[in-house]
Amino acid sequence: ITMLANSPDTQADVTAHLKKLKDYADKGSGMVLVAHSQGNLFVNAAHDGIMALKPTQKIEVVHVAPAAPTMRTAINGVVDYALAGIDLVINALRIITPGQVPNANLSIPAGADATGHKFVETYMDKTRTAYDSIKSMIQAGLDRVSP
Repeated sequence: ITMLANSPDTQADVTAHLKKLKDYADKGSGMVLVAHSQGNLFVNAAHDGIMALKPTQKIEVVHVAPAAPTMRTAINGVVDYALAGIDLVINALRIITPGQVPNANLSIPAGADATGHKFVETYMDKTRTAYDSIKSMIQAGLDRVSP
């Protein structure tokens, strides 16, 4: 992960992402960022970058299958995340790096995605409770950042 984070291409992506988010913040838009898996590393950098530029910015983060050791809290002080117990990718990461990823907080049955990790096939499958949980977190975030 450190090698990836120090890559010039990665830094260029983070810089471009931050510029785009700053444009939204300059327009006075509140924002809800949704990150999946490794994207949680990038969303943390984006959140911190925006808050450094615009300390009063209303910004929320919903973490899905977080692979990051830290997660950003919501305006209300709660960490909004969804992590299924069947997620084999994050479970493997938990074994490799003990204490670095959060505990599962969703119990959903296995499905077509054998890894239990894919964003659309597992977490956003409308027939599973993960979908409703994530949708609720996003809506709550939108409510908090709305004027």
